[in-house]
Amino acid sequence: MVAPQHNGSDETSNAQRSIPENSKQSNGSAGANDKAAGKGKGKNKGSSPALDPAIIEAKRKARAEKKEREEQERVRKEEEAASGSAPIAVDAQGRPLYRPREWAAVNAVDGVEQQHGQPLQSRSCRPRIKVLSWNMLAQGLVRRKLFPGSDAMRWKDREAGLSAELLGHGFDVACLQEVDRVETHTATLSKAGYSHLYAKGYAQKQHGLMLAWRSSSRRQGAKPPLFEEKPAASRIVYLDDEEVAAGRTGCSRVTRNIGIVAALPFVKEDAQPAADPGGIILATTHLFWHPMHGYERLRQVGLLVRAIDRFRRSSVGNDTIAPVWADWAVVFAGDFNDQPHSASYACLTGRLPIDEHGREEIRQSSVVHKSVDEKRERERQTGAAALQEEKQGQAASTCEEQESDALDEAEAEDAEGEGEEEEEGGADDQILKNCRPATPSDGLLRLEELEALFDLSSCSVSSSTPPRHLRSAYGSSFPQLCGQDESDNLFSTPTRGRERWDDPDWKEGDPNVHTWLAGTQAGCEPMWTLFSSLFSLTLDFIFLFPRTKSEGKEGVEYPKVTKLLRTHRTEVLKEGLPRKGICVSDHVAIGAELEL
Repeated sequence: MVAPQHNGSDETSNAQRSIPENSKQSNGSAGANDKAAGKGKGKNKGSSPALDPAIIEAKRKARAEKKEREEQERVRKEEEAASGSAPIAVDAQGRPLYRPREWAAVNAVDGVEQQHGQPLQSRSCRPRIKVLSWNMLAQGLVRRKLFPGSDAMRWKDREAGLSAELLGHGFDVACLQEVDRVETHTATLSKAGYSHLYAKGYAQKQHGLMLAWRSSSRRQGAKPPLFEEKPAASRIVYLDDEEVAAGRTGCSRVTRNIGIVAALPFVKEDAQPAADPGGIILATTHLFWHPMHGYERLRQVGLLVRAIDRFRRSSVGNDTIAPVWADWAVVFAGDFNDQPHSASYACLTGRLPIDEHGREEIRQSSVVHKSVDEKRERERQTGAAALQEEKQGQAASTCEEQESDALDEAEAEDAEGEGEEEEEGGADDQILKNCRPATPSDGLLRLEELEALFDLSSCSVSSSTPPRHLRSAYGSSFPQLCGQDESDNLFSTPTRGRERWDDPDWKEGDPNVHTWLAGTQAGCEPMWTLFSSLFSLTLDFIFLFPRTKSEGKEGVEYPKVTKLLRTHRTEVLKEGLPRKGICVSDHVAIGAELEL
């Protein structure tokens, strides 16, 4: 059984340091009295057995042996997790906490076929890392009306399963969304040798984003990549306030969504302490959820791509000096709340120009929500300086979450929670509510301006290089996995079923409307990354940034995808998530092993 445990080293040391002086004196007096009592009871009885040197040595040896056994067990579990061969974690009754999945080798890496059905061993000395992305389903957002029939809704039914699956995938770096109960998760990660970075959009928000990376290991032999405990640099991108140009955000709705980007350096090797060990730039986000706000999602992810690209090019505090991480691989993963046929996915992967369906999606959603007008009115009343001070105070807040384990109490929090912004899956998610037509003074972005945010052509030294875009780890490699064929588990597979429980036009046996994407990155994404009783969707992705080829070569290259974490199939998910023994989040964790 894998269960979260709190790392109490800091608390213990603090407690020891804070023992009152009168307690120390009391203990000292008691010790003196004991000695006096011992003297009075006779001097000829010899030393106490507890003080026998042989007994003391035996106890010391027993403690050392126990510690060694525990350390060996930890090493064994870590190696099993990293290799994907860990035994199934079970609860106290012996029932599986989650269903493990295989890290399957890619059958072809950039067109290089395999021999005898087995993946070729790379001769490259480049490091390989396993990247995990998972929306963990914040406990504060669990509602019976959103997950009817689920048997994993209360925290006591989810805690162990979340921890077991999180560690069971043996990742090196992770992008996590909807993270609450932060103390539990950080203690679990810390004990397993991971460092982390956590942020949320505002102080009262119930959940946030987390980056986690392996910073210590006790494994023998082939060691996993280890990162420094602290990032070389990091940035939180507040998407409501991120500007396209000076004084212009193009924001159509205040959502308080954010992104995190961090430069994670590898630990330096002892043999070459002066050499640059390299590293990875890791970024994650959780974009606005409302299905009808395609414009705002496209704006958000476009600004994030631009912010990540600028981050990798600029040193902190000096935009004219290239940072040490300028040539590091860049991975952008998370919950994008858009499917592969969307305008945002098309722009991310360069499937341009945007098709007519995507254009219509953007036209219809280029409206202004009342939250934007209300924010502008507050700015007029309080002044921009006061608003900025308020924002900084919220960002610096370290208030802890106060959420009840009782689901009924959690549902009662709706009245004082995040309301419309967080209530996914309601009856109003198919209409644009509380919106007005946009005017030129609102500064919303035109379609060509939105597309330009995704152009990474400057990452190549060649001025004639055409626009470059991101590559999807799954979209580029999922159908090429060794072993079990995944062609019947794709976004474009004809047998892909209903996406919404309330779709009035869908009938059993209806063909997949996304088959036209077959053979494209979009069509090769997993069939599902979210599967509840109400929705079955593909929303989670791992994207790779291009970078200039090394050694002065023309063009760009991407990190090589060497393995992918297989996704659950419909027959496993059909009863809906969260589900004990399968996955206690409504999202399926995705993962890619990359050769940097």
